Amino acid sequence: MRGLSSGSIPLILYVIFASYIQLENGSRLIQISSLLGAVTDIAFDVIAVKLGMGLFGMGLATSISSYLSLALLLTFFLKKDRMLKFDFSVLPWKELGSIFSLGSVKVFKRLANVIRPICMNAIIIGAAGVLGMSALSIQNNFINFLEIPMTGIGGATSMLIGIAYGEKSKRTVFR
Repeated sequence: MRGLSSGSIPLILYVIFASYIQLENGSRLIQISSLLGAVTDIAFDVIAVKLGMGLFGMGLATSISSYLSLALLLTFFLKKDRMLKFDFSVLPWKELGSIFSLGSVKVFKRLANVIRPICMNAIIIGAAGVLGMSALSIQNNFINFLEIPMTGIGGATSMLIGIAYGEKSKRTVFR
C-alpha cells in the first residue's frame, strides 16, 4: 500500500482533467496518456519483480506510471488556444469554507471506500499470503476490464444529456 498510496493523487487528478479535456476534443491525448500509463506500469512491474521489491515495488510502479500519464495529459493545457485555462484569480476564496463543509460528507464516504480495501487486503494477505493477493489483483483487473465499456457509455450519455439539458432541450434529453 505504501508504494501505491503515493500515486492516488495523480489518479484522481487524471480522472478530473480527462473529463474536461474530452470536452475540447482531446480524446486522442487521453487515449495516448492511458496507454502510456498501462505500458509503463507493466514495464515497471517487471523491473520491480526482477529487483525483488515485491508488492511495494509493484505499487510504486503503478504510482510512477500514474505520474507519467498525468504529466502527458496536462500538456494539453500548454497551448494558448484552449478554451479551458487555469486562472486562480477567479476562485471564490471567501467561500472555500462553505465549499469544504459541503464536500466533507463526500470525503468521509471516499475515506470509507479507501479503508475497506485496505482491511480486505490485510485479511487476504493474512489468510492466503501473496498468492491470495495476486488472485484478488487478477480478479479486480478482470472486473475493471469489464467495466470499461459501461463507463464509456455512461460518461458519453451523461455528457450528452448535460449538454441537452443546458440547452433546455427536453425533446433531446428524453429521446
